Amino acid sequence: MKSCLRDYVSKLFKRRRYDTFINNTKFMLALKYGSQIGEDTRESKPFPERGEVVKTWTIERVLYAYQRNQVGEDGEPEPIPIPGSFNGRIPQIVELVTVEKEPGFGNFRFNQSLLGDHVPSMFENGDRHRQLKSFLIAISQNMLRMGRLIPNVMDIIPEHLIKWNFKEGQGSPSQEEWEERILHLSMDILSECMLGIRLSGHSFIQWRFEVLKEERTCFGKPRGKYKKALHAFNHLKEAIANAPDIEPVFKEAEKVGLTEEEAVLEILWMLNFNAAPGTGAAMRSAAARLSVMTTEERRELRSEIRECLGPIGLNLKTLHKMKKLDNLVCEVLRLYPPVALYFGVARRPFIMKSSSGTYHIQKGQKIVGSCHLAQRDKGVFSVEGCKEVDEFDPTRFNKKGLKSKLICAHGPLSQPPSPDNHKCTGTNVGYVIIKCFVMYLIMFCDWNLEEKPYWTDKSLVRYGNPDEPIRLKYFKYTRDKTTVSKAMQVSPIHDEDKEVPGQDKWTFFHVAELVMKGHGYFYKRRRKYKSSVFKVNMGVKGIHVCDKKAMKVFFDMSKIYKEPAFGRLHYNICLLDGYTPSMFSNGIPHQKQKAFLVEICKIAQRSKIFDTSLKLIKEYSRNWEKADSQLRATWELSIMDLISDIFTEAFLGTRLDQKYMYNFLKGSWGKGRVLKKAMEAAGCLKQTLQGTKGSSDVIEILKLAVNAGITEDQALMDILFMLNFNAYGGVSGVLRTCLARLYVLEEDYKQRMKNELKTILSNKELSEASLEEMILLHNFILEVLRMHPPVPVFFGRARDDFSLETECGTFIVRKDQLLVGNVHMAHRDSSIFDQPDKFMPSRFEDEDITLQILKVCLSFILQNCEYALADAPKWTGKRLRRIGCPDKPIKLSYFKTKNQEAVGPLQVEEM
Repeated sequence: MKSCLRDYVSKLFKRRRYDTFINNTKFMLALKYGSQIGEDTRESKPFPERGEVVKTWTIERVLYAYQRNQVGEDGEPEPIPIPGSFNGRIPQIVELVTVEKEPGFGNFRFNQSLLGDHVPSMFENGDRHRQLKSFLIAISQNMLRMGRLIPNVMDIIPEHLIKWNFKEGQGSPSQEEWEERILHLSMDILSECMLGIRLSGHSFIQWRFEVLKEERTCFGKPRGKYKKALHAFNHLKEAIANAPDIEPVFKEAEKVGLTEEEAVLEILWMLNFNAAPGTGAAMRSAAARLSVMTTEERRELRSEIRECLGPIGLNLKTLHKMKKLDNLVCEVLRLYPPVALYFGVARRPFIMKSSSGTYHIQKGQKIVGSCHLAQRDKGVFSVEGCKEVDEFDPTRFNKKGLKSKLICAHGPLSQPPSPDNHKCTGTNVGYVIIKCFVMYLIMFCDWNLEEKPYWTDKSLVRYGNPDEPIRLKYFKYTRDKTTVSKAMQVSPIHDEDKEVPGQDKWTFFHVAELVMKGHGYFYKRRRKYKSSVFKVNMGVKGIHVCDKKAMKVFFDMSKIYKEPAFGRLHYNICLLDGYTPSMFSNGIPHQKQKAFLVEICKIAQRSKIFDTSLKLIKEYSRNWEKADSQLRATWELSIMDLISDIFTEAFLGTRLDQKYMYNFLKGSWGKGRVLKKAMEAAGCLKQTLQGTKGSSDVIEILKLAVNAGITEDQALMDILFMLNFNAYGGVSGVLRTCLARLYVLEEDYKQRMKNELKTILSNKELSEASLEEMILLHNFILEVLRMHPPVPVFFGRARDDFSLETECGTFIVRKDQLLVGNVHMAHRDSSIFDQPDKFMPSRFEDEDITLQILKVCLSFILQNCEYALADAPKWTGKRLRRIGCPDKPIKLSYFKTKNQEAVGPLQVEEM
């Protein structure tokens, strides 16, 4: 094996055509498994002279490197080597921070005219790559979410296998040419799942092998093959554009700002260049490997498959249980990766550290990474008791975590694709198809090849397949389509899944009980059905969940989507000129809006929140001390005004009118006069925001919006919603609850909090650093958030049918069903919190989550003020709209401050 590869590499550098390849790619062979980027250049080396061998075969995998002239005829720097040993990380070749892509693979250039002058995601960089990649991720995820993949596999594979049937000496040439047939099978499954149509296999083959050409053949008059490929392209493009299921694809394209034509071309490339050829290549290698497996090995695999299928049938869950089959597929992908080489261009100069030293990489140098060699790294894939890394042995993947080291999908198998990497978006889909194909061959097929397959690693264009095309000697399919469907019945939702218990009829009675009992409505049904999952009717029908395991679904955007509503209460989007705020948006728009809001919060947190909070709490404390009867009776509104002023001044450098903020919030889901007042308030607030656009604070915010990819108007609406709904409504609710809790807090803990503050601030003023030392205050705030969450209920709708795993079992959730997550009850889960109904701040020792505004306000009031409420606050859980606050609005009896401390720096004395 080693001698063959050595001969191959030696010949590669001797032949003229490969010399041209080197000149054009600044050839660097071959990155191994995980070199590191670093800035330490103490041991940095110049690259070896031309022809010098960096390592030898006997020490470790050879990393040949050749240095040519400094500048070539084209004025570009000549090839420089990159030796390296990767230690388990992704090669820099797939890291977008250091490497960018170009349209081609070495000496093979992308023929853009055969894709309507569109450049696909895999050759793009920067924002354009992120845009296209986001689209591909969405449609690839939809293929699994819609539950069509396994049914299509069950329908299409038997159909193809029947056509492959023939006896020895009686088969047609097309039946014997097995490789092309497997490629057509791969294409049929993928195109049917995505588009609801099977693309022409003939057009696919004609186009696929002309879209990449050697650079020396890319000039001159187009040949007949090119004309046929262009005709095939037009045929494929038209078929995709008119496919039955193209509308969901266009909707995903619209979300990321792509035109329909761009979407069609990107799909055409993904299916015909990446998905079907890549998946098909792995299927061919697996089939070739199966043909040389022993009868005993096949019997073991067949036994496991039958056991896992059981009475349930084939679905993603039973497929996942097939560990031996999984190991087999992993070993095929390791030893015979469909893509053997990765190509890239250095974005900037950087340092590469490897086992053989530290090396300089210059900006613009083209590099090549060998996945083939990386996945044979002894330091990673050598497992005790298994064969050598150059030999086929699926049992090596019994080692935990080894599967994640595979990089054949342009990144670790465990790493999800994202807009910021070049990981294959359809990895999971392709992996499922390969496993199903191998499973069918093992269970229902018998075949033999004309010649025993062999791999010498001499041919890079074989995509990991044996050196010679695999040809069938005979093929026998032992089951018909009906029998197979019965034996391996499709079960997208598992048979053991349960229907959600409960009744959701008679909306009036449900709503009336909910209004009267609040959370008691949910507690009653949890006792009745003895389950944390049950049907509810809150004016709209939904599925209630309240245990820690089930609540995770609300943070999985692949399973649920948001809508501008809280149950039956629909947010009045008209208040924001029709713009959907971040908390109600989905997909790419949500990501952009969320990234924008996170950035402006970081800026305010760094520079202004602390100082503004301290200044305003002093100002409001003086006002509360002089409060008349009206202010004492409406103390809650004054606390809301305080939070509004802190946020608006910190973010915008000005204060928004509090009356307008109140009317705007009250009209969030109001009607009639309430909505009319809210619209007037919204207009005034928008006018104020428009007037601040010249201020330095707002200019900086709008720059962040541009960087995040959202419009100026959308940015202003997002800011307005955050300041009003989240801050004025939400954060103020937490502060009101904290002040109510502080009033009734046991004296012992309150005194300990005061003593802690006295110790921390004995020799210094209140600062951001000193806030971090206030552990008891920190724990108090966290316990308030646990007992009285400002958002007591989460909502989300199911994107597709899925199985909801809970502490009480697994339940069936249907597409578009409303899920209601009860945070109030989840925070009282006795399996997590000891004595969950008791207020115990000490339970949160060593936790690190809180809000700075709350700490500043509470630390000031705790040490410098004394107050009393007109009535002791009570929480019965009956008032859902009180967002965690006591059942009745808190009213002030009196409020006192120590004048000198309240107006000056925060000092600490016993009160």
